[in-house]
This record gives sequence, C-alpha cells and structure tokens, in this order.
Amino acid sequence: MKAHNLLNIVQRQQTLLYDSDEQKQQLLIITPTFARTFQALHLTCLIHTLRNVPFPLTWIVVEADGLSNETADLLAHSQLPFHHLTFSERMPAPFDQRWQLEIRLRIEGLRFIRTNRLDGIVLFVDDSNTYSLDFFKEAQRTKWMGGFSIGLLPDFGGEEGKSSTIMPVLHLQGPVCDASGQISGWYTPFKVRNDLHISDQSALDWAGFSLNAKLLWEGFESPAGFIKWNRLFQEKPNLFVSPLNFVRNYTLVQPLGDCGCSILLWRSRVEARADSKFPSRWEINPGLEIVVPSKRTPWVDHHLQRHRSTRHSDLTDLNQKHRGRVRRKLKVPV
Repeated sequence: MKAHNLLNIVQRQQTLLYDSDEQKQQLLIITPTFARTFQALHLTCLIHTLRNVPFPLTWIVVEADGLSNETADLLAHSQLPFHHLTFSERMPAPFDQRWQLEIRLRIEGLRFIRTNRLDGIVLFVDDSNTYSLDFFKEAQRTKWMGGFSIGLLPDFGGEEGKSSTIMPVLHLQGPVCDASGQISGWYTPFKVRNDLHISDQSALDWAGFSLNAKLLWEGFESPAGFIKWNRLFQEKPNLFVSPLNFVRNYTLVQPLGDCGCSILLWRSRVEARADSKFPSRWEINPGLEIVVPSKRTPWVDHHLQRHRSTRHSDLTDLNQKHRGRVRRKLKVPV
C-alpha cells in the first residue's frame, strides 16, 4: 500500500511537470452563493480545493441578495483570481425553491463570460460540493461539452412505515455509455420521463457538466448540433434549466471520468438549522463564558483545599511549639 501511494504521488508530480501547456486550458469556475451560517464553512473548503488545482483558473462567484461583507472578505483572502458578481434577488429559504434562483445565478455567470469573451472550460462548482482534484484534470479533456458522474449525498434517515429491508435507490447522476464509448442516456435517481424532454432536464445537476466558453461568444460559429446563445434565449428564455439546452442531440456530450464510471465530485446539501446559534462571521466577540471549570471535579478541588488547611494547621502547631521551646531556653533564673 505504501508503494502504491508513493507511485501515485510520483505520477501526479510528473503530470504537473511534464504536461504540455497546450493541455492546460483556463478553468472558468462559476459558483452561486448567498450569505448564510455555513457559507464560511463551504467557501473555505472550496477555496483550499481551488488553491491546489494545477491549472490556471478564474473564479466567478455570483451572490444572491447583493454583495455581503462576509463573502467579500472570504474572497479577498482566498489568494485566487476572482470576479464577485451580485444578484439583487434574495435566496428563498426552502430548499425546493432555491434551485430556480441558483440557475439564474449560473446564467449570470455565463453572461459575464460571454460579455468579456473569457476563454477556457466552464465548470459549475457549487460551494457545498466536494471535489477530487482529478475532476479538474479530467475537465481539461472537454472539447465542447462534457458530462461527469456525481455522487449525491442525501439523508438516508429512516421513515415511519417504511420497511428496513427496502434498499435505497442508487444516488448517482451520470452519463451511460454504449459499447463504443458514446453517451446513450443518463442515469438519475429522480423520476423523469423516458424521453427526458426539456421539462425534465431540471433533474440533472449542473455540476455534472463542463462547457467550452467559446460556445457563449458573440459571433462564434458553433459546431453543428449546438444552439447559439442568442437563439437559445429567444426560443426558450424561461426554460433554460440545464447546460443540455445548448445541444440538440445529447450524444454530442462527451462522457468524462472513464465514461462516467469514476465519481470525481459529490453533492451535499448540508446547512444549519434555522434556529441554530452560531457566532456572527464565526468571530467570537466577546469571549466565551465558562461552562466547565478548568478543574476536573469538585472532589479534586475539595481534596486540595482540605490538604492545604491540614498542612497549614500542622505548620501552625509546629511554630507555636518551637516558640515555646525558645522561650524556655531563654528564661533566666532569679
């Protein structure tokens, strides 16, 4: 096992040193976010992941409900090249209502790439997800549009009335390939229609796709089968729910990660309860109150006090006896 780990480290270092510059495309990371209790936790983890990505990247963070000092402070200390965009609408509290606004935040990031003609591979990186560094390496293989498998981490807690013998559905999303390595369909644990019409594409998570930024550019001649940005918004301005809206035929999507067999990212929706209490901006001011004293038990403290008092009384008796002997020695007979 040690030899295997050492070999992996050597191979990774060789990849960083000897990969040609032509393969190192810029990664354009779009992250929707909003100020909340666990935002610092999620963004800090993502920042440390992005710092270790061995490719040039630009982080495009789109924040709901305007610019917050918390987000701005985290980005300012991230040591990453970033653009902080804002969106005026507030993020809804219920989970099942957030996905629609998150789509609009991602589209705002795509619009920024289009306006500034940024070149590279677009990745939709949510702040609460977990990523393997191999995910960013595999994204370099994207020609026009790529598809990844995602591990979905739901709550498997038991429900009343449900038999414990029933196994949960496989919580994954990803491309399914045929014998020739081409996409023949998609696997998702959510119920969709068999033909996966446009109304069902919301069942596919954006994090499972990569996109060549040139497809967004004004005046760029898209390859056959891809829909241009202007036409997409003219035809379906309110139905843009997935990167698959850019393609007329899903077989144009390039399967990545060993044809979807390798899971390189995991989606988790871990947030604080509404009634949870955490320090604002995770800064403790004023300091904490004492809940547990530094002494282990009251018995130890009582024992020490008793020992000190006994020792003090013994010393007092010794001193008194010593002074009495001194007086008797110094007594002069008449």
